[in-house]
Amino acid sequence: MKHFKVLTIIISFVSTGIFSQAVPTASYERFYIEAGLQVPLGNLKSRINAAPNFGFWYKSRVRESEFVDFGFNTSFQNSTNNFIFEKNDSIFRSTPRGLSGMVGMRYCKSVKLSSKKNSFVDVFPSLGLAFMFLKSDLTGLKNGRNFNEHQKTMSLQTIHVGQGVRFNIDNVGVQAQYQFTPFAYFNKSLDKNFGSHSLIFGIVYRQ
Repeated sequence: MKHFKVLTIIISFVSTGIFSQAVPTASYERFYIEAGLQVPLGNLKSRINAAPNFGFWYKSRVRESEFVDFGFNTSFQNSTNNFIFEKNDSIFRSTPRGLSGMVGMRYCKSVKLSSKKNSFVDVFPSLGLAFMFLKSDLTGLKNGRNFNEHQKTMSLQTIHVGQGVRFNIDNVGVQAQYQFTPFAYFNKSLDKNFGSHSLIFGIVYRQ
């Protein structure tokens, strides 16, 4: 929890500083709706499956071609892969099921390609809190007592760091994002090779 409090404070200070610099400019689309596919990479492929991903972001202009977005992305996991997860002296056999994703902020830099077609490219690093919900079966305790508790809902949390690029024409676009979510770093009972990398490919509608 100490890590998350520090991250929350950092995001708060950064966002306060950004809004204090914001200047009035011409109107622009403030809401971004995203739909795509999250694809796990490396060791994470053995933990979760590729899954539909959706996002909603609110955009605030800082300078003429620079923006800060606040919002979330979420995937719907229905994995059949399971792993051992230990917590509070209990041993769980866990499977990622339900929601996973991130909540946070993105800094977006836009580069105009053509004024006639209103086309441009966005580059956007992101920072936030990542989460993953699990369905877990309690298989026993370390002290020798045996328990059988099925389908207990649990969650993992970690920091999210990402980088994305988006190509836009008028109000629609296509994008790709890289995500780094080191769940094992913030959850010491996880295997250190749990996996941290994934990509999101999708389309975007701006309004």
